[in-house]
Amino acid sequence: MDIAGEVPAGLRLKRQFQMINMSLGDLSFQWEMTNGACSVEPSFGTIPGRQMAPLQLCVEAETPGPMLEKLVCHVDNGDPIELDVRAVIKPPLIRVDQGNLLFGIVEVGKKQTTTFTIDNRNPLPAPWSITVNHPDVRTSLTSGTLGPLEEIEIQVVWAPSAEYSLTGSGLTVVSANSIALDFYGDSLKPVVNFTVQKLDIGEIYVGVVERFTVELENVSLVPAQFQLIPANYLPSVPEGVEFLFSEPSGKLASKEKIQIEVEIKGSKAIIFKDFILACEIFNSNNPTFIEIAGRVSALAVQTWTSCLSDQLNLRFPIGKLSAQKIFIKNLTAITSSFKVEPKLLKGQHPKIRLKTSEFDFIPAEEKKKYQLLRAGSATMASETSLTYREFGKEMHKGSKLGASIIAYPDSCELGPFQTKEIDIIASGNSWGTYKDSIVVSIGDLDPFEIAITATIDEVPITVPSPIVRLGKMPLGADSVKRTTPITNKANHPVSVQLYVLSEFDFAEFKSIGIIPGELVEDQEEQFENDPCPWPVKRQSVNFTVPEILHFKPKESLTLPIEFVQKENQQPGEISAYVVGILSLPLKARGDGETFYRKTGTFGPAFELNLRASLDWASFQIEQITAPDFIENAADIISGNYEKEKQFSVFNTSGMAASIHLIIEKPFLVC
Repeated sequence: MDIAGEVPAGLRLKRQFQMINMSLGDLSFQWEMTNGACSVEPSFGTIPGRQMAPLQLCVEAETPGPMLEKLVCHVDNGDPIELDVRAVIKPPLIRVDQGNLLFGIVEVGKKQTTTFTIDNRNPLPAPWSITVNHPDVRTSLTSGTLGPLEEIEIQVVWAPSAEYSLTGSGLTVVSANSIALDFYGDSLKPVVNFTVQKLDIGEIYVGVVERFTVELENVSLVPAQFQLIPANYLPSVPEGVEFLFSEPSGKLASKEKIQIEVEIKGSKAIIFKDFILACEIFNSNNPTFIEIAGRVSALAVQTWTSCLSDQLNLRFPIGKLSAQKIFIKNLTAITSSFKVEPKLLKGQHPKIRLKTSEFDFIPAEEKKKYQLLRAGSATMASETSLTYREFGKEMHKGSKLGASIIAYPDSCELGPFQTKEIDIIASGNSWGTYKDSIVVSIGDLDPFEIAITATIDEVPITVPSPIVRLGKMPLGADSVKRTTPITNKANHPVSVQLYVLSEFDFAEFKSIGIIPGELVEDQEEQFENDPCPWPVKRQSVNFTVPEILHFKPKESLTLPIEFVQKENQQPGEISAYVVGILSLPLKARGDGETFYRKTGTFGPAFELNLRASLDWASFQIEQITAPDFIENAADIISGNYEKEKQFSVFNTSGMAASIHLIIEKPFLVC
C-alpha cells in the first residue's frame, strides 16, 4: 500500500482498507504484531463468508525519510497474507509569526528592539538556530530546541553605529526548514537649527533689561536634546552685555519647534558686531548658530499719542477747548528732562485753573489764589462757560492766527523708567484747518516733532437764537419788520453774503451744498420756461434781509428782517432760512501751510431760521345803545336833526389787526 503525500513525523496517520472473505464459511484472521511504525486495527477478528470487513492502517513514524514496512496477517487454513506499506515521513517543521522585522527610525547610538516568535506545532522536539547577517543587530538567543507544541519569543536589538538605511535580508531561522526575515529601518542623527540665521533686536538701552525670542526647530525625524552655550563660553559676546536663557537646555521631539526667551542687558553703549549665540545638539554632527544684530544706546525714550497714531488730530467748535495726550517714557535708568512746545501756534499759559474730563490744568502760580471750576458741573454751568472763555482768551493773547496750542506741563524732569503725560490743549476763535508741529526735546537727544492738525469747522458768526419768530399776523396786513443782533467772534474781518431760502431750497442746499440761483415769482412760469430749472432758480419767499454784511474783527451788527405778504397769500405757518456764505480777505484765508480757511461754497455757512404765522383776522361788533332812529322825517331832511348811537368792535383773532368801517348816508361813523 502506498500512502500519498508526506506523513508528519510523530503524528498517527490512519488509512482504511477492506479485507474480503471469498469462501462460504467464516474466516478468522490475526495480524502479526511488529515493532515498526505500522499496525492494523483491529488486529484480529472473524469475517463471515462472502463478506468483507473494514480495517484501518495506522502509521506513526518518528524517523524522517522514506519508509517501507511489511505487515503479515495469519488466516485459518490458509497461507499468511503480506501487506507492503510505503510512505515518506516528513520531519517536524517550525514556524515564525512574522515575515519582516520593522525597526522604524532609530537615532544613531541608541537601540531599538523588536520581537518575533518561533513555535513547534509538532509532537516531536524541533532543534533550531538563528544566523544574523548584520553587525549592528543582535538576538537574545541564537539556538535551541523546541519541545512538542512549544514556542519561544526572540528579541532582536538594532543599535546603529552610523547613519544608514537597514533593508533586505537580516536573519535566518534554521531548523528542518529555513525561514529568512528581512530588516527595515533607518538610522539618523538629530538635526536642530535656529529658524533664522540672523536676528535684529533693534535698539536696547543702558541698564534696561530687554527680552527677545529665538526659535529652535528639530528638522530631523528623531528626538533631540539641546544645550544653549552660556555667555562665558562664547568668544564673540560684546563687552558689557549680559544675557540669560529662559530654557537653557531641553528636549525636542521630531519636527518640534520651541521658542526660547532671551533676557539681555547692556552696561554701556555699543553696536553689536559678530555677536553669535550657539546651541549644542547632543549626538549631532554640528551645533547651530544665530547672529544677533542691534545696539545698546545710552539714553532713549519712547513716545506715543493718545490717538495711537504718529500725529495728533483735534476737532472742536469756536470758543471750546480740545485736548490730546503725548506720552514720554524713559526706557533707561538715566535721569533726564524734557521740553515740549508748539512750533508756530504757541499760546500763553493761562493763570486760572481748569479741570475737565480731558485734563487738569494748574497754573504756575500754584500758591496764589485762583479760580477752581469743574467742567460739566450742572450747578456751575455759567461759571464753567465763563472759565472756558477766559481760559481761551488768555491762551490767545498775542496770537493773530485764530488758534493757539499749549503743552502742559511744557517741561519736567524725566526719572529712570518714568512715563510722563503731556496734555496738548488747543483753542480757536475762527474757523479753518491749522497745522503745526509739537517739538519735543529730551536731554541730549536730537529734538523730534509730532505733527498736529486742529480743525475748527464752526462759523464765527453768532446770534442770540438760531430761530427768529416774527409772530402771528393777519392776512392782508402790511409788512412786518424785526431785527436781531449778529456778532463776528473772529479776530479778523468777515463778509457774509446772505441768501433767504425756502424750506425746499434749504433742504437741497444742505444736501448738495450749492445755493440756488435767480428768483422767480411764479413757480408754474418757471417750469414752463425751463423744464429743468434746478439748481439755477429758487423759490421766492416772504422774508427779505440785506444782501451782504461786512464785519470788523469782534464786531456786532444788527440784522434787519422784513416780512412781506404775497398776493393771494394763504393762511398758515411760513418758514424760511437765511444762509450766510462767508468770504475773507486773501490775507485772512491763510497760506495753506500753517492754516487755511475755506470760503464761499466750500467754506462753512451761517444759518438762521425765520418763522411767521398768517391767519384770517376776525372781529365782533357789539351794540352799546340800540341803533333805532324813529324821528320826524321833515326834521331829518332839513338837516336840523342829529342823534348818536354807540357800538363796539372787538378783535377776536388774538393778533394785531386793522379794520375799515363803511356806512351809507345819512349815517356817519365817527
